[in-house]
Amino acid sequence: MKSAAPSAVFCLRFLFLTVLFTAPSLLTAQNSWKGRDGDWGVPLNWSKNSVPPLNIVPPPVKTPAKPSAPAPTAAIPAAPKPPALPPATTPFTPNAIILGGGTSTWDASTLGDFSIEVPILMTKKAGWKQTGGPAWIFVRNGGSLTVTDAKFDGGTSANFIVGGDQPGHVLVSGPDAVLTMPEGEIKLRRNATFTVQSGNVSATLVSFDDPAPDTHGVLTLAGGTLTLTTNVFGGIYGGGDHHYVNLPAGSKAVILLTAIEPDAAYEQLEKGGIRFNHRIDLNAFKVEPLEGTGTRITLDPAAKP
Repeated sequence: MKSAAPSAVFCLRFLFLTVLFTAPSLLTAQNSWKGRDGDWGVPLNWSKNSVPPLNIVPPPVKTPAKPSAPAPTAAIPAAPKPPALPPATTPFTPNAIILGGGTSTWDASTLGDFSIEVPILMTKKAGWKQTGGPAWIFVRNGGSLTVTDAKFDGGTSANFIVGGDQPGHVLVSGPDAVLTMPEGEIKLRRNATFTVQSGNVSATLVSFDDPAPDTHGVLTLAGGTLTLTTNVFGGIYGGGDHHYVNLPAGSKAVILLTAIEPDAAYEQLEKGGIRFNHRIDLNAFKVEPLEGTGTRITLDPAAKP
């Protein structure tokens, strides 16, 4: 049997190498921070030498004509279910912005609101901090922020708003992960998800100021520490049957209400601002005074779903 012609072998090898080296580049279409301290708005601080857009502009969708149909019969609306958690952002997530070292400074006095509508992954001790202002921070329209052993510092922002007309998603994980709002609050709107697996999250308070009908926005504490520093609204504003702070079964999370006494903390548990496994259950929690002022809330190890 004759062997393949040299030209044919060369073509096959070239095709293989082309696929091998081209495919990963299609998967890694992200723009990555170069890992040094600097301003977000400087193109040379990014792997593509251009500042990444924070939103995706989808192509126009043609709406087909609707055929005439009989009016549907009225149905009893079902209670909304907690929103499904999106998968964690990884270095291979399409359209992701990757911060993998150094601190990126967002000068809100010139850049305005930090409105995330794409996946952002912070890892490897990376940092992000807002200066200037008074602009706000948004995670919405399908955008997500994953903070894994990195620090996201809201700095001068008065509001960190997750969700809106379309959901937004936040995930904090890793023992060294930090998300802090030293000057403001964390707001969850409509079908927002905010999950803390480990690390530290802090703000003046958590609020649910836009709980639209048939939506379910939850701040889930599977672990880590949530610190709230205001003495108004019992640390958590708004909420209701479908918008609350939830500790799932087995959670090792700690809630520190540094300006709230235990009596006010019990009121929060009674009205369902803080829940166990999506239900009101005062007996599932341990409520302890902090030294001086404040309250520590944890899940009783004996609590059963």
